[in-house]
This record gives sequence, structure tokens and C-alpha cells, in this order.
Amino acid sequence: MKSWQTTLGGIMQFLIVAYSQLSLLWDGIDTTNPDWNLFAASLVTLLAFFKSRDNNVTSEAAGAK
Repeated sequence: MKSWQTTLGGIMQFLIVAYSQLSLLWDGIDTTNPDWNLFAASLVTLLAFFKSRDNNVTSEAAGAK
């Protein structure tokens, strides 16, 4: 995990969005629903952060050809 900063940032943003949206399922109010579009966008962002690299990581260190 050479780009730990971007990976950690992606995980943090996903956990925050996931918690806020999934908590709406268990809040006891039948009329509140999670925003699944926001959840999906956060998941895509998480995957993008896993693929991106930190500014201080060279292409060679990241394994780019």
C-alpha cells in the first residue's frame, strides 16, 4: 500500500457517507430512506481513491510501466 494517504481518504469518506445513509434504515421512521445514489457515488469514489496514488509516490514505486 504505497499510496496510503489516498486510500485512507477514500475509506474515510466512504465510511462517513455509508454510516449517514445506512443509519436512515434503522432510525425507526418509516418515511426516511437512504439516498442510494449518494451511496453509489461514494462507492465509486472509494474505488477511484484505491486506484489513485499519492503525490509523493513515483510511477516506478507505484508499479506503473
